[in-house]
Amino acid sequence: MEELHLATRTKAGATPEALPVEQREAAERLADQLGWGQIHRVWQMLLKGLADVQVAPDPREAAMMALLRIIHAADLPDPATVLSRLSGEAATTAPAPSAAPAAPSAPAAQLPSDFPSLIQLLEKRGKHQLAVQLHDQVGLVRFAPPELVLKPTRPLGTDWPRDLTAVLKDATGKAWQVSLSDEQGEPSLLDQEKMAEERVRSEVLADPAVRAAFEEFPDATLESFASTKGA
Repeated sequence: MEELHLATRTKAGATPEALPVEQREAAERLADQLGWGQIHRVWQMLLKGLADVQVAPDPREAAMMALLRIIHAADLPDPATVLSRLSGEAATTAPAPSAAPAAPSAPAAQLPSDFPSLIQLLEKRGKHQLAVQLHDQVGLVRFAPPELVLKPTRPLGTDWPRDLTAVLKDATGKAWQVSLSDEQGEPSLLDQEKMAEERVRSEVLADPAVRAAFEEFPDATLESFASTKGA
């Protein structure tokens, strides 16, 4: 949990200055490997594992089981992908730009194909705070590169669209138009992940085998989707 917390701070651009070089490099590697959604899910699984360790007759066995659940979950699709499969919806693609001729200095291949790809691009560029804000604090109204319309779910500051515009231009070589709107937009990606997790949880609890297990063991609880799917 300490290593994950350190990697999270590193990903957000708040690495402690006094950190040894080896520990700093390890935190940077972990931060590059994990997305914000993955960090959220792993942290929740670690919290559950910690609670198990504190009450288990054999804390070592409880810790091993917690780690095995995390290893198993690494092979599972993220909740947003599972929700899309359950609803039968194909992955959305970015709408085509207008028929205006493209500027020769900005090849279309440089533009992100969808909103999550744009966030990943900012993470790779080291713009972790902007990536977090786009993931957690805005709903997407329109994604039509190089136009981006967002609905904030919390105050972001008057200069925020201008700062994001400058970063996107530097990252893609294209002049972007970023605007904030009161139009109805999609839930934030963080909220979508939470809804997807709840949807998967409901699907798991509705499974006949799971219902039968709960009838047989009334005091049982659903610890994680990974451990339930692997049972």
